[in-house]
Amino acid sequence: MKPLHQPNAGKALLESWRTAREEDVVEAYRRLNTWGDCRVKYFGAAFFTKWLYFAAYEVAERNKPLILDARVARALGWRTSGWNSADYARYLTTATEIGEAWGEVRDPHVVEYGLFAIGA
Repeated sequence: MKPLHQPNAGKALLESWRTAREEDVVEAYRRLNTWGDCRVKYFGAAFFTKWLYFAAYEVAERNKPLILDARVARALGWRTSGWNSADYARYLTTATEIGEAWGEVRDPHVVEYGLFAIGA
């Protein structure tokens, strides 16, 4: 609830939603993660990547937004917090590569769920 009570929350969420849907999800991540017009206090990457996932997964043609949290990071052997937009871009690429390595066409969110389960 704390993030939604911040003075800029509505504007920031709307702008990040627009960026994720009309521009690029990695740019939306960068804007949410950098103190500026879209950063919302108390709204960290584990939560705002969920926001990006539900905001733009069905419309993204490349870089489908995926949830990045400590469990996913642990499964990848990464640090469990403090990811920047380059880390997020690398995660999206890695998830795509994992899906391709499975030898079947897989939706990236299936890979994310598998990583989440492994990192438990």
